[in-house]
Amino acid sequence: MKSIWVAAVACVAGFAGVSVDAAGVCDIHRLGYTKAQCDECSNMKWEVTRAFPKGACVAVAAAARAPVNAGVQKPAPAAAAPKTVCDIHHLGYTKAECDKCSNMSWNVTKVTPQGQCASTAPPQTINIGGKGSTPAPTPPKPTTAAASCTLTNWGGATLPLNAPNFSGTGVKLTVCSKGYDLAKSQLHCSTGVPATAFNAPTTNVTCNKTTGVGGNTQVTINGKPCCLN
Repeated sequence: MKSIWVAAVACVAGFAGVSVDAAGVCDIHRLGYTKAQCDECSNMKWEVTRAFPKGACVAVAAAARAPVNAGVQKPAPAAAAPKTVCDIHHLGYTKAECDKCSNMSWNVTKVTPQGQCASTAPPQTINIGGKGSTPAPTPPKPTTAAASCTLTNWGGATLPLNAPNFSGTGVKLTVCSKGYDLAKSQLHCSTGVPATAFNAPTTNVTCNKTTGVGGNTQVTINGKPCCLN
């Protein structure tokens, strides 16, 4: 009887001697924690179940464990390796190689059930004949606007005749500061044909093919010149 009592005391003493880690993390495989000891374990808790109606110290799920060193900051996760631009025309990239491409991604389709590294850029449309091959419109060539003129009243002039033809010097059309258009003008010569003076500025007009008749030593020119705007 005495030996049984001694064994019981030793067993209780053995349970009481179970130590708790100073950091609060206990050995989840060790049995015999008391409730007081279990309450000091950060990774274990006291539970009363049908299997253990008197209670037992059981391990706590990792997600529910309290942090051991709350004041110590966890190291920042390592930065992801930078991606590079890959050759979209190259075939045979593995998934690991494809994941490092900034312009390609791993695609699994009915055509490529095992996966293939494909470009992420939208496909280009190529028109080969038919309705979709409308050529780009050709920009119109710049055109120089035709010079416009305005019929202007002019008092006319009388010029001396230089036989056998009228002088090419002509008379200046002071009413046309920018010149005139002879073809659109309505000029008349007493003899000959209205013409641009060949040895004077473009604002000068003369009468070509003029021949003196008898004692006529002069020719008149009048009408409306078409002055350039």
